[in-house]
Amino acid sequence: MGIMHRVTTNGMLHIYRANLQNSYKTLSTAMQKVQTGRNFLSYAEDPASATLAFKLRREHWQANCQLRNNNSILSNFSQAFNSYDLVKNNLANQTVEVNALRGLNDPNGTARKTLAQSTYEAAESAVQTLNVQYGGRFLFAGADGMNAPFTIEEREVMQADGTKLMKMDTTTDPPTPTDEPVLQKQLCYRGIPVNQPEKIVKLDAAGNQVTDPATGEPVMEPNPEYQKLKGMLEEATYVDIGLGMQENPDGTPIKSTVYNSALSGLEYLDFGYDEDGDPKNAISIMLGIHHHLDGASDMDGKWHKEDDGTYTNDSPSYERLFEMTKKLEVARKKMDVEFTELSTKASFLTNNGKRLETEIDELETQIVGVEDIDPVAAITTLSWAQYCYNAGLKIGNSILSQSLIDYMN
Repeated sequence: MGIMHRVTTNGMLHIYRANLQNSYKTLSTAMQKVQTGRNFLSYAEDPASATLAFKLRREHWQANCQLRNNNSILSNFSQAFNSYDLVKNNLANQTVEVNALRGLNDPNGTARKTLAQSTYEAAESAVQTLNVQYGGRFLFAGADGMNAPFTIEEREVMQADGTKLMKMDTTTDPPTPTDEPVLQKQLCYRGIPVNQPEKIVKLDAAGNQVTDPATGEPVMEPNPEYQKLKGMLEEATYVDIGLGMQENPDGTPIKSTVYNSALSGLEYLDFGYDEDGDPKNAISIMLGIHHHLDGASDMDGKWHKEDDGTYTNDSPSYERLFEMTKKLEVARKKMDVEFTELSTKASFLTNNGKRLETEIDELETQIVGVEDIDPVAAITTLSWAQYCYNAGLKIGNSILSQSLIDYMN
């Protein structure tokens, strides 16, 4: 009978120790939750909640990256906005237009030479302003942000009809073109003069024009320089700003799901010639106005030189300056349209940033709901676990005392 009693007591002690250990584990877990403020400390504790938390944190990280991208582009656009506004208003709108009008109405040679220099300096200033850098990158350089986009260089003139402008031999009557091309200061974008026709006259191996045997007209072919400019205009730097970025089967992003952060100076100034054979962009027109003002006589300010050595305003140069002044107004309107477009892009990025901030706040709320404890419930659980553990210890004291007496008997 004594043996059976001790076996029963040993079994009871074993069960007690197991229950006491479970009670201590429950207390320890409740204490950890209160101390750390977390619902679980390992994936094994709550696989479902841990999986959801990982998904939410990944979305939170992505949203933060998208917000940083968005704000970075917005900062770039803001700097570009200010620079473009300066060129549009302070240079193209005021300085050059005033110079051109004074050049038309003031036949003083010294004044026109001075106006020519002032116009050229305004063009240089516009180039410097559009070569603005932000964050170590040139804003208006398209996809190539490491090199200054605009320069003014003395280059060969490619005319709107697809031929080079050649120097004239004035010793003949009438003057005849020579084999030497005219060099003029021109606006270049990434090393290419922006005044380019879409097509040029085809030349043979000897450099002579190729003509159509049937019509006798020059054969035209695509202008590779124009194609290069067109390619640079279409450059893109796609950035994920939370528009649901997706890829095509070839790995390229679907354009509607990403944002093009590249700002091409060609888009905001334009390039090539219009239907009248005149430059489209404002800075080239400014340089053209400079060229015509600078061609006036130093003596009396008139342009055209007659056989007797006198100058007159009744000349193609005067009419040309008048036409260039009107073209400047057209180019300015083009800049107004692009300025509005840039402002619209900035507004979109501002609103998109607010949307992303709201999304991040919502994700943070969800993460807290999954990962963090309810303080009141956690403290209540801890108190109950502490009570159960203490009760277990008291019961154990009674069991241990009785077992010792039984063993002695």
